[in-house]
Amino acid sequence: MSDIFREVDEALQQDKLLAIWNEYKNTIIAALVILITTTALTTFYHNWNAKRNGEETARLIQALETEKPETVLPTIIEDTRKNHATVATFIAAGMALEENKKEEAAALYKESAES
Repeated sequence: MSDIFREVDEALQQDKLLAIWNEYKNTIIAALVILITTTALTTFYHNWNAKRNGEETARLIQALETEKPETVLPTIIEDTRKNHATVATFIAAGMALEENKKEEAAALYKESAES
């Protein structure tokens, strides 16, 4: 007897789920498509950003390994995004201080603070 009640209960649950699916299937599919697309775009952006950061970091390291990094750093400051430009500005300011060029170092620090 309890098997009959269980079967009826399962049939009612299936009917309810089918009714919900029929009423909201377009909304559910649209939500899934939006979720998948947003996830894909976010992943693409994070990968692109990481790649670009790696390239800019490598470029900064290469500049520091040259014989005259102070000649290359201004180009990096102009051509890279804000974080790498700030690091390059601090490095250039530190190099200016090592050469006792206090005014140049102060100008670079001020430029970095304003950007």
